[in-house]
Amino acid sequence: MIRHIVVFSVAGEDAAARSATAATVKDGLEALPAQIPQIRRLEVGLDLGTVERNADLVLLTEFDTPEDLAAYQVHPAHQAFVAQVGPLLAGTAEVDHLI
Repeated sequence: MIRHIVVFSVAGEDAAARSATAATVKDGLEALPAQIPQIRRLEVGLDLGTVERNADLVLLTEFDTPEDLAAYQVHPAHQAFVAQVGPLLAGTAEVDHLI
């Protein structure tokens, strides 16, 4: 299995704006499993906000094969999500690893 992890930092002028944006991103991510059958597991966590330098949320997804991960990345639902939230983000970091 493959675990795909994405850490998101959202844009926003203050903590309240970033929190609202993070919630929007979370909702969009949580809608993806119903549209993309290759996703075996998806979990999204919002940062507790206790450390200023932390990112805002994290995505953990699991796939059976590297091909399933590749199919997810080009799936129209994922591409629509990326287009929608891309302008809301300050940055991301990704890691894919075997489990």
